Amino acid sequence: MPWGQNPCLGRTIDMTTREIIAFLDAEIVSLQHARDLIASGEELHARAREGFSAHFVIKRKRNLSPEARAKIVEAQRKRWARVKEA
Repeated sequence: MPWGQNPCLGRTIDMTTREIIAFLDAEIVSLQHARDLIASGEELHARAREGFSAHFVIKRKRNLSPEARAKIVEAQRKRWARVKEA
C-alpha cells in the first residue's frame, strides 16, 4: 500500500514527512502502552503460580451432586422427546 493512502476510505491523503513521523510516534507510544499492559498481566500470572496473591480469581471446576446431575439428564431427555414428537 503506498504511503498516504487510507485503506478504509480508499483515497489518497497528502501528508508531510513531519506528519508521518508524528503519526508513527503516536503509534509507537500506543504500542508501548499496550505492551506494558500485557507484560504486567504476565507478571500477575507468574506471581499467582508462585503463591502470591493476585488481583483476579481463578475459577474452579464446579462439581454437581448425583441428584442434580440426574435432574439435568431427565430434563434433557424430556426436551429430546418433545423434539422427536414434533
